[in-house]
Amino acid sequence: MNKLIKTAGFIGNLIIATIILVIIYGNILKAPNNVYFSKGGDGLKSTYGSIYHLKYDDTYLKTDYMNYPYGESVFYTGNQPFIINTFKLLKSTGIDFSDQILGILNVWMLISIVIGSVFLYLILRKLKLPIIYSIIGANIITFLSPQLGRFGGHYNLAYLFFIPLMIYALFRFYESRKMIWSVILAFIALYALGTHAYFFGFYGIMIAIFWVGTFFLKEQDFGSPLRKAIHFTIQLIVPFILFQLLVGVSDHAIDRTSYPWGFFYYKAHPEGVLLPLGKPYAEFLHFKYVKWEGIAYIGLVSLCVFLVGIFQFFKKLSKRNFRKNIFQISDNPFLNILFWASFAALLFSFTMPFNLGLQKLWNYMGPLKQLRAAGRFAWLFFYAINIVSLYVIWNWFLKKRKPLYLLIIVLALSWGSYDAWLNVKGKGKWLNNHIEELDDKANNLPVNKWIQNIHPENYQAIIPLPYFHVGSENYWINGSSKSKQSAFIASMKTGLPLNGVLMSRTSMQQTLNNLQLYYEPCNEYVVKKEWIQDKPFLIVYNTKEAISENEKNLLKYADKIESADYLDIYKIWPAAFDSIIADQKQNINSEINSDSLFVNNQFLTADSAGTYFHKSFGDEFPLQTEMGQKSYNGDIKKYNRIVEAALPNLKDKPECIVSFWIPNMNKDLYPRTSLIISKADSTGNIYKENYTDVWRKIVLLEKNGWGLVEFPVQLNKASDKIIITLKNKLITGGELIVDEILIRPSGTDIYYKGEGFNYKNNRFYYTSK
Repeated sequence: MNKLIKTAGFIGNLIIATIILVIIYGNILKAPNNVYFSKGGDGLKSTYGSIYHLKYDDTYLKTDYMNYPYGESVFYTGNQPFIINTFKLLKSTGIDFSDQILGILNVWMLISIVIGSVFLYLILRKLKLPIIYSIIGANIITFLSPQLGRFGGHYNLAYLFFIPLMIYALFRFYESRKMIWSVILAFIALYALGTHAYFFGFYGIMIAIFWVGTFFLKEQDFGSPLRKAIHFTIQLIVPFILFQLLVGVSDHAIDRTSYPWGFFYYKAHPEGVLLPLGKPYAEFLHFKYVKWEGIAYIGLVSLCVFLVGIFQFFKKLSKRNFRKNIFQISDNPFLNILFWASFAALLFSFTMPFNLGLQKLWNYMGPLKQLRAAGRFAWLFFYAINIVSLYVIWNWFLKKRKPLYLLIIVLALSWGSYDAWLNVKGKGKWLNNHIEELDDKANNLPVNKWIQNIHPENYQAIIPLPYFHVGSENYWINGSSKSKQSAFIASMKTGLPLNGVLMSRTSMQQTLNNLQLYYEPCNEYVVKKEWIQDKPFLIVYNTKEAISENEKNLLKYADKIESADYLDIYKIWPAAFDSIIADQKQNINSEINSDSLFVNNQFLTADSAGTYFHKSFGDEFPLQTEMGQKSYNGDIKKYNRIVEAALPNLKDKPECIVSFWIPNMNKDLYPRTSLIISKADSTGNIYKENYTDVWRKIVLLEKNGWGLVEFPVQLNKASDKIIITLKNKLITGGELIVDEILIRPSGTDIYYKGEGFNYKNNRFYYTSK
């Protein structure tokens, strides 16, 4: 009879969770293969990557969908590799779901919500909570979960069952201490790593603190120290090593960033976890510094329980024997460990202890630095405090058996349901997006007709315009949301890979090579050596978006082959890039040999009295192209004032162009050096300062890692001074090198004819190489 009741409770929870899911997301489930949870950004990128990997990639562990010609390991793409590779394996046997994979992924993500509810129910039942109470509580936690917000873009993080599954499996191990549960935990950890590293981060905190906590559970026998070490190794170390071996097979890049941006920006705040920001009953609460990544509202019920718990904690501190039970927040030892593990994760989500004057310590945290969105660690606390709250509230009732406590239970479940409803209200409509261009399978729409007229096999890749390259963590060339969407759609429909990038932790050298297409051409396109020389590229240009002068110049060397609504399609051959450089050099050579230029202190200018400032940090002339031999050298961790200068005879147009060369722009963190542009009056008093990063002002990248930094400066008066300061706050140490500083009036060109090269405005064009 008891078994029948238990089964009925399990099935009842499954049915109720499914009914709620259908109520919220039912419109999506009607035609899931035509729904895009996001029409752009990371969401569309993830959808595109998953479809491309299944339909077009030849290998399981590498994808060519972006970063052409290099491609990328599937584990750095967010393309759900374990799931997609399962379908690739089926495809190899002749069972092809390529045309249904969008719907399959959509349904699987939604089903993960129900599965999450199931494991939450099992956890609550393990805590001996009543069936009806557990069903309602499990679904409150499920539909209040902050992970539901990830369905709009971060699909790998949207799988709601992961954290409940981890807690449940660890609970089962705690009860049985059997080796089989350690093995199961290891498989969960490996699957978590292959889905998203943050899940493994949550898991790692739970496992580590669990084993620390067992030392305080003297009544529990977890075996000898050796047996404990074996369990710990199987549960945490083995899956990590296996995953690293798996990644090592697919990842040959050795220069990924060690310091992704965002740890101290995408952090949580107590307000985003404890307060009902944006809820109808708390519209008066506004905290602009709380970022979306740091919102994991635990619900009003859990907030009340948490506050009572804090009061009881400090009450215990006042007692003489507080050391004995200070960490006991319930009568269930496992629940105590889970709470303190989640509380540690919560503190980490606040970037503690690094925000307590120890920010520099983060530089030395190794692999942990890869987890840049600290705020996500509040999720573990969300699940734990809600489980604890449901347990505590029910046990209060059992101890008192008074109508007041029964009323508290009714109010708690009612308000929890209300908070959950507020969290999911409108989410089904929010995700129910359609992309007309992708639904047009026959390519009959005006914007798609160009695809009917080309043969994709005749091209090697797509260059998107406006160009985008986001992912190295050192350069952010954003392009536009429309250009990304157009590029993703074109790639999905043609099977051609993209030269652009919207990923994470892309190789620095690969980034430098590809960015030469975006920045000014100078002497050589290094990436051209990796191309197929007898196949052209397609350029997909979204004409509704603005492009740079360099991108416009690229189109001059391409042939327009199609116009389709807001898209212009061009064809450009690899040889055209040689022509771009050759023509540029020829033009510079013609300019520099013109009779209209005057010798002006060994440089050539159009005005014999033209003003400029030039510093080589060595012998000024003859000018050399081998930079760095005599240069400014300083400690990169300190403020380096590399120049303080004014231009004489600037006259009535006090706008200048400042430029200088800096090396190591192909190395991690160096492009993120802070650039401080100060303007001062003639006496040296600074009246304005602008702060930016070096990478934002780079206009040219050479193959050896030297970058040309250039930017305009508008002065108040012609006699004012320009002060340039550099400092890198991220790097642990190193040397700052700067060479060839040039300050010239806006609209004025500075030339020099050297041995084997021509020079214009701080650019060196080789004539003998």
